[in-house]
Amino acid sequence: MPLLEAMGRVLERVRDGLATGVIADSGTLGQISPPSIVLVVLADQLGVPVGDLFIGIGANLQSSFLTPPFGFALFSLRSVTPPQVTKGHIYHGAIPFILLQMLVLLLIILFPQLVTALPHLVA
Repeated sequence: MPLLEAMGRVLERVRDGLATGVIADSGTLGQISPPSIVLVVLADQLGVPVGDLFIGIGANLQSSFLTPPFGFALFSLRSVTPPQVTKGHIYHGAIPFILLQMLVLLLIILFPQLVTALPHLVA
């Protein structure tokens, strides 16, 4: 029992560092944490809830996977299509999905309450 109590005390003191250290080493944390902190400060300065800002950034990043020249999803699709399907075909086929994602991003910007609507309905 004393071991469990000691472990509890240690975990109380290093809870935040341990939680992030479990999923990433210190070098990675040094690259990820400062921009996140800057975004939290930016959200505070703009008067925007932090969660809304990060959801907007996530939606924007998601759309980057479909837009050339660095559309990683498009390159992945190109690697499994037959030779007669060109990059141009894939780019033209992705346009409706890019427009849909831009619409979602616009809706998140105009109506930020949409971000938390489902969690509020479930809770």
